[in-house]
Amino acid sequence: MLVLIMTKIWIISFLVLMSKISSSTADPSQALGLYSNEYQSIKSLYSSCDNLLDPFRSVPIMQIPPAYPRSALEKEVSGTVLTKIKINADGTVKTSEVVWASTDNPKYKDVFNRSSIKAANKFIYKPKVNEIGENIESTAHTVTAYSIDGKEETLYLGNQNKNYKKLKRLMKKDPDRFFMEVEKLLNGNKLEPIQRAVYLFFKGLMMHKQGEDKDDVIKILQESQKLYYAVYEYQTDDKNEKNIFLMGSNESKLHTFVGVLLGQLYLEKTMWNEAAIQYATVIRNVRNNKTESPRFLQSYINLGIATYNLNLWCQADESWKNAIKLGAKINTKFPDWLNIYKEEANKRRN
Repeated sequence: MLVLIMTKIWIISFLVLMSKISSSTADPSQALGLYSNEYQSIKSLYSSCDNLLDPFRSVPIMQIPPAYPRSALEKEVSGTVLTKIKINADGTVKTSEVVWASTDNPKYKDVFNRSSIKAANKFIYKPKVNEIGENIESTAHTVTAYSIDGKEETLYLGNQNKNYKKLKRLMKKDPDRFFMEVEKLLNGNKLEPIQRAVYLFFKGLMMHKQGEDKDDVIKILQESQKLYYAVYEYQTDDKNEKNIFLMGSNESKLHTFVGVLLGQLYLEKTMWNEAAIQYATVIRNVRNNKTESPRFLQSYINLGIATYNLNLWCQADESWKNAIKLGAKINTKFPDWLNIYKEEANKRRN
């Protein structure tokens, strides 16, 4: 998987509270209606936890990042591209094609396609080998994420960009006025679904910061999620490979905030399955885009807590392993009190 990041990650932090480990006898397949089809994605999040192969496992031995299109830089457009690559028996690329693409500005949906294909055609792979040791043709997939310094987590809201920035300022400086302004916008009828979803998230976040009832906050965040949550599922040619799940550029960015906060609230209410679905879908986006922002450390930890309580030992163990790995990069130690549960999950996963 290839990720093109122009510069450093801009970090936005959330306070996520730890939840205690408890025993659970609830049926983990009973998920929220909106996400009933996401339960299996919890189980298939990590390749080591299922019998399916990772579609991104073919790693090129030579890989040159694509050029960032000038028009996209000038318009500050970011996006994601999924490319399918057919590989010759000698490891060179036979053909490549874009099978899915998304940008934060829909006017430039295909702006990264040419660069992605041009770069992919120059990749060189270690050839695939058959049962008798012969090099054979194969297929690989790569996700390329294009982003600009300081804009990695900035949403494009079209004609609402000015109001979006205004609300962000008010959230910090004048909460009372924020609630007045956001209600005025939400009561209007000129908002697109993604715009309304962002404002509902802002409202839910501020309600949470003001200490309002958890159920009221969850209701607002669920309303936001229904407006933006849509997943593109790509099925590879190999039936032994996992399917690839992707979200639109704006939707993916928004989900890493809404999903994290909803996951936290569900965890605090010991709603393990709902929490696991939120964190698993957030982390799936993070892994697709190879994002290593420190703010996702707690998401890995909390996904481990949720899946542990669902008796999904492998998922819990892998989540905590990823938390330790990310923590080492940002000099943050894994919580001591969780080590006993990590050892138990590791023992039970087999």
